[in-house]
Amino acid sequence: MPLVYTLHTMYDDYVYYVAKTQAFGKVVTSASHLYAKILASTASAITGPSAKVSEYFKACGVKKKVHVIPNSVELDVFDPECVDKQAALELRRKFGFDDEDMVFCFCGRLGKEKNVTLLLEYWAAHVKAEDKMKLFILGDGPLHEQHCKEAESLGISNMVKFAGRVEHPDLPAYYACCDAYITASLSDTCSISMLEGMAMHLPVLSLKD
Repeated sequence: MPLVYTLHTMYDDYVYYVAKTQAFGKVVTSASHLYAKILASTASAITGPSAKVSEYFKACGVKKKVHVIPNSVELDVFDPECVDKQAALELRRKFGFDDEDMVFCFCGRLGKEKNVTLLLEYWAAHVKAEDKMKLFILGDGPLHEQHCKEAESLGISNMVKFAGRVEHPDLPAYYACCDAYITASLSDTCSISMLEGMAMHLPVLSLKD
């Protein structure tokens, strides 16, 4: 029976959950690479959602071809024409966005690997209140409270809003109330949240990855 091994996560970016020291982190990284190599060597085929997965397997010492199969999005659900425009407008009002504001959203689990701190630091360094550019963080996670405190300490609480946990069926309306999608994460191989934002016709700003 054929065995297909598919990889969707850059595990090197999650090592800190297990290893609290740099030295132990190197051990865990080496072990995870060996584990991936063993799985890949026994698999009939390897798949991943982007070319980034191929680079990861090369780093693990795997020479097999990786078949790129992109993540999928429910285009009938994430269709701006199918979203209740009034619901989107009410969300903008609920979170205090003005009509002239340009709202950049990020959607994801609020963990260290998502690099939300970099977005907050960028806003503090480069965006002024008169620019009418707002950052809208959708999602929850272990760093939610920390990020809220970071926004406050950076003096950008008036430009950053945290929605907290948003159920997946409600996401289209949240995307519809925004003007662009932004991410600083390097841990995603092909972010489904980003693809959903693209399906909602949001332009994407991301790190070159």
